[in-house]
Amino acid sequence: MIVNRFDGAVKLKAISIVGGPDGSAPSVLKVDDIDFATASTGAPAQEWALQEDLRGVMEYPTQVSKFNGVHCLDLYFSGTFGADFSEISFGKFSEQKRQAVEAVYEARAVPSDHKVPQGEGAAWHGTT
Repeated sequence: MIVNRFDGAVKLKAISIVGGPDGSAPSVLKVDDIDFATASTGAPAQEWALQEDLRGVMEYPTQVSKFNGVHCLDLYFSGTFGADFSEISFGKFSEQKRQAVEAVYEARAVPSDHKVPQGEGAAWHGTT
């Protein structure tokens, strides 16, 4: 079991697992607030049947409603793809930040603000 503690509340949208070579990648992942006694018998918040992934390109989507505002995450791995042991590589997590963006909108176009060099743009000449 691997316990991950976060500095703040996170919304977990997906998990990526990098397994070891030669069948040593884990084949099942259970995620929840669990311990060793209940990990093999209790129902986790979510469980995935993993694929052998040596580069970490696969992402397993979570049920976001169950992992909203998470401070600690327990990962319980079981099974392998043929090896007698599991091997997992640690990397980084990606973070998406929400922040305000400054945008300027033009409620009414002012033609003098949009000068087009002579010979470019539309060649329409209307009458008023």
